[in-house]
Amino acid sequence: MIDENYPQSYDKEKYISWHVKNFKDNNLEKNIDNLMKNLKEKAHDNLELLDYVLKYHFKYCKNEYGKQKNIPINYETPLMDSLINGSYDDLFKSKESILNKLWRKNKNNQNVNLTNIKRKITDLVRTEVIAPTLDSAKFLAEHLESIGSNIYNKKLAKKCANKIRKICFEPEMKMESGYFAYHVLIYFKNDIVVELQIYSALMKEWRRLSHKIYEESRGIDEINYKYGTKESKLISLGHLLHLAECQLEQLQNQIITE
Repeated sequence: MIDENYPQSYDKEKYISWHVKNFKDNNLEKNIDNLMKNLKEKAHDNLELLDYVLKYHFKYCKNEYGKQKNIPINYETPLMDSLINGSYDDLFKSKESILNKLWRKNKNNQNVNLTNIKRKITDLVRTEVIAPTLDSAKFLAEHLESIGSNIYNKKLAKKCANKIRKICFEPEMKMESGYFAYHVLIYFKNDIVVELQIYSALMKEWRRLSHKIYEESRGIDEINYKYGTKESKLISLGHLLHLAECQLEQLQNQIITE
């Protein structure tokens, strides 16, 4: 159970003081900086390989999805742009975001500290894929999990086997916020974990607005969910978009089977 001195609302300095006292993680901010600097140095080759694998995988999924659904699709990812155009740091969680997440997790008694942070927080390195529909996002995520058997390029398959330990995915259904997507975790053998968020084009704008509201409300214990507020509108919109995508998928399958 969290002790009475735990900051119930997010306060950076109060949280750091609590964290250092309870976990003996002295120089917490400096050590987080060092951790992320090390990740950025080690992860570059992993991310380059992931970009290459994704582009290869896109071709496979476009072909297979087209055969099964008779619908042309296309996937897009900003990963390579981030690697080459100066926004590399955007692929990594910021120190402020890490501290906030430590506060949220430890508020729920998860005992996250610097000794287990890479295991307990799996989105320290993250990127995304935008799919045309939720169904095509699911198709990509499911097939990524078994990507080893889908790569017919022997050189690339060998490189993946040498570098990637495992890939797993799960639906990311946050009913309380109206967010629906697929998250894939790529575990590399050098202990780097990359979270790949796969979501539909309809969710793209929702995510942008959601992130903006999240940044505004970070650390606030009581968010205003009353009727007509921007928070309640955003949640309702997320559910409406998800309902529309489910209906679209059902209609698509009905057309295919008739």
